[in-house]
Amino acid sequence: MKISSKSSPPFFSVIIATKNISEEFHDTMKSILTQKFKSYEITLIDSSNDEKSKGIISSYTDKVDNFLNKGDKGIYDAWNQGLEVSKGNWIIFLGSGDTLTANIFEKVFDKIENSCLDLFLSIINLVSNNNIKIIKPSKFTLSNLS
Repeated sequence: MKISSKSSPPFFSVIIATKNISEEFHDTMKSILTQKFKSYEITLIDSSNDEKSKGIISSYTDKVDNFLNKGDKGIYDAWNQGLEVSKGNWIIFLGSGDTLTANIFEKVFDKIENSCLDLFLSIINLVSNNNIKIIKPSKFTLSNLS
């Protein structure tokens, strides 16, 4: 059960850009839907053009708060479209097939709820069949934002 009301925005907006997705999309959605912290919304921007993708996405229509399918010029354009409709205090960007660590919403919430933060960076694990690459963010400066 999601915790949100019309009087207060969700804490997190999860914006997912998809195009011609595969079965990995189920992992993406499962990693969101099994979070214990429930103050979130899901915005899905889809530019798929095949029936398989449309079928997979349709199985989650009752779980998605905002669905856009008006075409985009790439993942960043899709994410920007998602920003226009998302209402969360904090934004999480995902691609189809990306997954979240178990209980990450609660962990991040605990870190930032009583802090004066405008940006929160985290470690990313890029996992393939034979390799794990860990990306650790460097100290944030305006010059490394680009």
